[in-house]
Amino acid sequence: MKSQRAGERVLKSITKFLEEELKLTVNKEKSEVGRPPKRKFLGFCIQSTRNGTQCRPHIKAKKRLEEKVRNLTSRKRPGEIREIIKEINQVTRGWINYYGIGLMKTYVQEIDRWIRRRIRGHVIKSEKLHV
Repeated sequence: MKSQRAGERVLKSITKFLEEELKLTVNKEKSEVGRPPKRKFLGFCIQSTRNGTQCRPHIKAKKRLEEKVRNLTSRKRPGEIREIIKEINQVTRGWINYYGIGLMKTYVQEIDRWIRRRIRGHVIKSEKLHV
């Protein structure tokens, strides 16, 4: 409870400095006090590991990637599989380039298996339609 109040005082102090001294606008809706693993900053969250403190993609960033891939690999989606794979590669390559500095080896392995399963489902469905 004390740390929460202390955090709020720090937030108030920093907000005052930014607005009055630096003439910047602080978005009150996005500015919060909280524990680093629970807070999101530029799509990352911070966590403690045996090797020190590291960052990882936030759960919302992972969900957005999954939603994009789900839309790209919909079995109802028309188009050639080569084009679909090309679009999936663009999305995943961009995502990994941005979040690549974080801890995500296990997540990338899981999402790779899931994407391959989605592509297989799309290919099987399109083959059934063309027979």
